[in-house]
Amino acid sequence: CREVELNLDRDEYSSRCEVIMGRTRALSKVRCDVVTPYADRPSEGMIQFSASLSLAAEGGLFSNVDIVRALEKSIRESDAIDTESLCIISGERVWLISCEIVVLDYDGNLIDASILAGVSLPLLLTVVSLLRIAVIATIISLTLPLCFYLT
Repeated sequence: CREVELNLDRDEYSSRCEVIMGRTRALSKVRCDVVTPYADRPSEGMIQFSASLSLAAEGGLFSNVDIVRALEKSIRESDAIDTESLCIISGERVWLISCEIVVLDYDGNLIDASILAGVSLPLLLTVVSLLRIAVIATIISLTLPLCFYLT
């Protein structure tokens, strides 16, 4: 059994999380943008994942593609985040959440640390965005109402 340490930080535009499990360290950063939704899913927001390994972590069993696949299966495909709650105006504007994981050190539990970092960040994420609605520029500041389904 390993001790888990979470170091969370946020600013106006992004959130950061460092997960330490033994000597394994994963750093993640989440940021949001307002984008046009896909035509086949006009009322759903989007979630994107990316991952990279530092030189100290490259000798492990996993590649950055393995980490991204694990994140997608664990978070996106399991509906851990309700993408419909990311809709601002159906068919016009939705939130795009970009989650980037950087593995700093590897000593086991790499996938666990990456998933924990990816799930922890949206809980702190505050989004400030400038939207243009009917010629009036309105500043909208809100905490994302993300719904997590933990079973």
